[in-house]
Amino acid sequence: MAHIMNKRGNLENVMTYEHICDTAADVPNIPQQYKTLGSICVVLQGESGGLEVYMANSQGEWIAL
Repeated sequence: MAHIMNKRGNLENVMTYEHICDTAADVPNIPQQYKTLGSICVVLQGESGGLEVYMANSQGEWIAL
């Protein structure tokens, strides 16, 4: 699993993260502090066997795109 931190604009309080997971089993292992609104999680081999992409909502829940 890989984590990439992104910063938007000049403000330090607007952080999003990009997570790249090998499988869907890795997704629950992402710490809550890295699931900020707009963060992305790309799963290379999802439960259906293919690529899956998720975005975190304001409650830190992953929503499938």
